[in-house]
Amino acid sequence: MSPNELKILRLAHELKLVDKATIARKMGISTGYAQCLLNFLIRHDCLEPVSLPSKNAYVLTEEGWLCFLESLLQLRAQLQRKIDWLTEQRDKVNEKIAKLSAGKSDETEAAEVGGPGTDGGCSSVEVW
Repeated sequence: MSPNELKILRLAHELKLVDKATIARKMGISTGYAQCLLNFLIRHDCLEPVSLPSKNAYVLTEEGWLCFLESLLQLRAQLQRKIDWLTEQRDKVNEKIAKLSAGKSDETEAAEVGGPGTDGGCSSVEVW
């Protein structure tokens, strides 16, 4: 299901009753595109028409509710995978930072103690 179709199902759930003008206004799309999306959702039994004297309106069906919930669960699973990946990356970065910090403290201690050379960690260099 496309993100726009999912938005319409969410609107139908929140507003209880939707029409193409409301959908177009809330989503910032044309009424023609809103009608296209509505037709798709009606064909897939996600919305059903309700006759009102002034306009054609639509309500969420049980099938539409199930599609909406399934899409939300899929999004949740995708987000959880991304969170897990980001957590792994953060842990790797923290490990590298800790190793670098430990390496710098070892170098600092070696320089303070006298280090590998006799002149405080600096060896004599011949200059040309």
